[in-house]
Amino acid sequence: MTERAGSPQLQIPSPHFKSSVQSAGHLTDYMSGLAAVTLGFARSLSLLIG
Repeated sequence: MTERAGSPQLQIPSPHFKSSVQSAGHLTDYMSGLAAVTLGFARSLSLLIG
C-alpha cells in the first residue's frame, strides 16, 4: 500500500493538464476530419479525371 501513496495525486489532473488533453483531443478530431475531407476530395477528383 505504501507504494501507491502518490497515485491519488496522479488521478486528479490539474486544470492545465485537462485543458491540454482536451485540446489534443480536438486536434486529433480536426486531423481525422481533415484527412477524411482530403480523401473524399481526392476520390471525387480522381473520378472526375478518370
